Amino acid sequence: MNVEQVTEVFGWMLVINGVLFLLGLVKITLFKKQTKSICDFIFGDQSDAVYQSVPRIVFHYEILIVVFNLVPYAALKIVF
Repeated sequence: MNVEQVTEVFGWMLVINGVLFLLGLVKITLFKKQTKSICDFIFGDQSDAVYQSVPRIVFHYEILIVVFNLVPYAALKIVF
């Protein structure tokens, strides 16, 4: 596997994770009621705590995308 292929893999990882991040963001902003009802169904009594932690989880996912997808992709594009 050469450097161009690795760069392409990181690029596609970034695109896929970006789409998943946007879906998560849409879920917690536009579909609040549906997300809350799903949390109520799955987690029962603990659904309020889980629902309150969802934005923090999405934010942590964004940080992981930047650290493990965007930074290596940008570094490979700059160097090679």
